[in-house]
Order: sequence, then structure tokens, then C-alpha cells
Amino acid sequence: MNDASHISLSNMLYSSVDKKQRGNEQFVSDHALGYIISGETHFLDQHGKWVVKEDSIGLARRNQLVKSLKVPPANGECKAVNIVLDQNFLHTYAAENRIAVLAPYRGDTMISLKGDPFLKDYFQSLLPCFE
Repeated sequence: MNDASHISLSNMLYSSVDKKQRGNEQFVSDHALGYIISGETHFLDQHGKWVVKEDSIGLARRNQLVKSLKVPPANGECKAVNIVLDQNFLHTYAAENRIAVLAPYRGDTMISLKGDPFLKDYFQSLLPCFE
């Protein structure tokens, strides 16, 4: 989707929603790493509901149907950056770094990475690309 509220660069997506809540339903075909800059996003999948608040970083597992609702803060915008981690990239990374895959991941569909200063700084460094 390319409109005023979404900007896509290669495997990155910046989204901004203002004034009202906006929801959608989509199939997540690849793993995604996301940063909620402002506002909050509510996710609902077959395993439950997650509310991801401002200044949160998380990882979403691939191959799942997810409903999401973006909720802007009062007098503000709900902003987020997502990075798609496709299978080719992950296989290449694992091979280059000698990471053995012992079994498919079967854990949570969403993992919070809150409090990781390296990832937060990484996402902050990307923001000028979208301005």
C-alpha cells in the first residue's frame, strides 16, 4: 500500500495514522520486526490479543493471520516502522554466522523486545528516511 499514510522502502514499511482508529486484517507471510513510535497497536490472532504501546519493539512470527487496530494518541498520530525479515535473508544470515537451525520455532507468535537500546537506536536512525 502506497499512500500518504504508508511509505515502503524495500523491506521497510513506515505507517502513520492520525485522528481516528484504523484497523485491518492481513496474512503475515514473513517474520517482521516492528517499532511503535507513537500511539499503540492492538493485534489479534488465533492465540490471543496483544496491545503494543508507544516506544515498544517486537518480533512477529510469519505465517499467521492478524487483525490490527492502530490507535493514535490524543491530538497525535500513531506511527510505526516495520522491517520484513524474509526467509532468504534469514537463511543467508544463519549461514554466514554459522547458526544451526535445530527445529522450527513453535513459541509465541509475538515477542516483546522492549528495553533493547541497540534496536531502539537502530529504528531511530531509520526515521529520517521517511521524513
